[in-house]
Amino acid sequence: MTLSLALPLADRVAAVAAANSVGMLVLGAALLVAVRRRAGGEALGGTWRTASVSLLSAAAAVGVGLLVRGQLTTPGVAGAVTQGMLCGVVVAAVFLAGAAVGDRATLRRLTGRRDG
Repeated sequence: MTLSLALPLADRVAAVAAANSVGMLVLGAALLVAVRRRAGGEALGGTWRTASVSLLSAAAAVGVGLLVRGQLTTPGVAGAVTQGMLCGVVVAAVFLAGAAVGDRATLRRLTGRRDG
């Protein structure tokens, strides 16, 4: 919040979002440390693969989402809401496709399906 108050009004939302992201990263790292201490290193098996696939899938999803957004011209509030929803669906679909290709075993565990 301190950063957002120090910045101009137009930049405050971005500052709060950035601070939220940094906070989530710090808490995620703390969670990894706590799991390793409590359950051992075996409990973190596959973490780097899943993180790498997630990062690549997220980058691809953002790129495609921005391309879709650039192709749409949506005047007014209703158009902006529709554009946001469409871009959100596209981003989710691209991310899930990347996860399905890059880390199918983890995705199957998350959806309750078994390899076989």
